[in-house]
Amino acid sequence: MNFKSIIKTVYTGASLITVASIILLTLSFTNSFDALNGYFNSGILPILFWIAFITGIVISLVSAFAIRKNERIKTEDPAGDHKLIYILFAAALAICALLFNILTISNYFTLMIVGVCAFALFIMLCAAKDGYKYSHLKLLFLLLSVLFPLLMTFDNNAVMDRHSNSVENTLTSIFSIAFLIYILYEGNRIFKGEHSRWHFASMLLVSHTGLTFSVSYVAAYIIGSVYETQRLYQVVIMLIISAFVELELLRFVSRSESRTKEEWEALETPQEETIEKQ
Repeated sequence: MNFKSIIKTVYTGASLITVASIILLTLSFTNSFDALNGYFNSGILPILFWIAFITGIVISLVSAFAIRKNERIKTEDPAGDHKLIYILFAAALAICALLFNILTISNYFTLMIVGVCAFALFIMLCAAKDGYKYSHLKLLFLLLSVLFPLLMTFDNNAVMDRHSNSVENTLTSIFSIAFLIYILYEGNRIFKGEHSRWHFASMLLVSHTGLTFSVSYVAAYIIGSVYETQRLYQVVIMLIISAFVELELLRFVSRSESRTKEEWEALETPQEETIEKQ
């Protein structure tokens, strides 16, 4: 199979697993969850959820090995026809972060929104004319984004009347790790101008873990199966970030190209320069 076929197949499989995970987690929250203690009750639904969720994580990580190591993966820098969508994502993140900060009393959350707004600014810069082309400012805002996953984890573990290993804390911590990995390889892409094969894996990981938890939690909150309002604020931000990464995934699947170093050099060498050498 060629590069395009591989990533489309992996993306389709991972997406189906994510949908299954969302459905199973939503059903687990509504039918097999002790909201007071933060644990699943015994039953088949939580078991099926964990099987699907872990399968999605494994597929995301293993996907890196399906891409040839000696090839270089690139997409065009400008956001192109996705520019407006990028701006909407950045605006949604900034507005939600500032609004939720007014509604909550957590000191951690106040620092957390610095990371969220930094990621929003990163998205906004990627929507500009130069897109993903390297700049110090893009890397700076991307680096500051780590405040969100780190402080979100600290904030959840600091709540004394909630078990640190509750289902929600566990799923949040898994997303936080996935987002940190994504930030690392997103920064690598900005710096080098090309995708690492682990960038694809990190995007799959963030999309799977983030969408699974956030969509299910919002649905369960609306139904009344969970009731932590402050966690809902975190989850909504997580949902927006995961949806943006999903957009990046779609862009990667549809527009990325993989070639050897020599093939890229031959392709990117200006025609006039080639004529002169001849």
